[in-house]
Amino acid sequence: MSNEEDIDEITRRLEKFNPNFFQRSPSSETVRSSFREQQITTTTNQESAPIETIKNESETSEACIQCITPIPALSWKDIYPGDHIIFAGRIYDHHAIVVYKYPINEADDTKVCLELVHATNTATKAFMASFHPFGNKAKLRKMKEEVDLTKSKVMIYVYQNTIKHFNSEEIIKRAIAEADADAEGGKGEFVYDLFVNNCEHFATWCVTGQKLSLQVRKVGMIVKMFFRNGFRGISDENQRNEKEFRSGMLCKTCYERNKQLLCAEKTTIQNKNHVQIGEIIMYSYYNLWHCAVVLEIIETTEKEVRCKIAHYAFCGFWKHRTIQEDPLPIPLDGSMFVITYSEEYNVYEPQEVVKRARSRIGEQLFAFFSNDSSQFARWCKLKLHREDEKNTKKTTRISFTT
Repeated sequence: MSNEEDIDEITRRLEKFNPNFFQRSPSSETVRSSFREQQITTTTNQESAPIETIKNESETSEACIQCITPIPALSWKDIYPGDHIIFAGRIYDHHAIVVYKYPINEADDTKVCLELVHATNTATKAFMASFHPFGNKAKLRKMKEEVDLTKSKVMIYVYQNTIKHFNSEEIIKRAIAEADADAEGGKGEFVYDLFVNNCEHFATWCVTGQKLSLQVRKVGMIVKMFFRNGFRGISDENQRNEKEFRSGMLCKTCYERNKQLLCAEKTTIQNKNHVQIGEIIMYSYYNLWHCAVVLEIIETTEKEVRCKIAHYAFCGFWKHRTIQEDPLPIPLDGSMFVITYSEEYNVYEPQEVVKRARSRIGEQLFAFFSNDSSQFARWCKLKLHREDEKNTKKTTRISFTT
């Protein structure tokens, strides 16, 4: 299949979603009907089998980090048995497999009791045990946890059909079997190691049969990019896209889609006319490239434009990043950039961009490389695809990355 056909196929599948899917959770039924409709269970012998993959260049990568999409769980109705879920922390994320769910109150969809299989231990003990052969490493346990989705940041890993994975029944069976074996004295395949066999490796093994850790792979890539290019290199999306593809972390379809997305022109801000309501600006923020949406123009002088912006603000090392509305002086000395989208991109009107940005004020769902400042800004600005309004014929579509 050609690259153009690959992009069309991905776009056709994504058109089923409201564009909110890329940064916030769609309804649970929408996710299941699109991504899980191809999961199969052999009816002749009731044995579960992996789903068939879409035949494209995705198979050349070990596991594309954008073909495994984290989406936030805002309701217990979004969580299904067999899901690989993440409890997002300030320093690290904890992964688990959902075996069953028990709504605490049918009238309150934000509270749920989940029966989980996961590797449990404190981060400190797990780290120390990794250097000691007889340390108290994490053990697999099947247990119930009461979760308040308004207080806990819970994400669901959605595995697209470019990655082979088991159906829900098989995922649950694999997780419980390993937990039972571990309870009997470690007779299963799981032996905990913080770096090569942690809770994420276990969850992805249950789902795909492979022990994968996107956290470990991303950290390794970030460390390499930091030593080569410093903080700015880490936040340079073009460099990151190239590095991820060369490292086998992106399939070709996602890589080419990102290239299209990231080729938007960046213009240095040297004139007050460059700063307009609804535009995306890029500037250095704590020594990282950072994007924000212009909400209001407060005052214009010969040297700067004072405005209000919406962005994912850093609130401290022990706090979640939050989308805030803040004042920002923009100097007209070329140190900041405005991102200019050509006619190939279908963008919202400025007032709609502002409305979308303000609709997410207070959100604390920040995630590096999947819901950071640049993804938030693009979500506000870009529509899902471009359509020729004259003859309704589909033309080049620029969809934003997940």
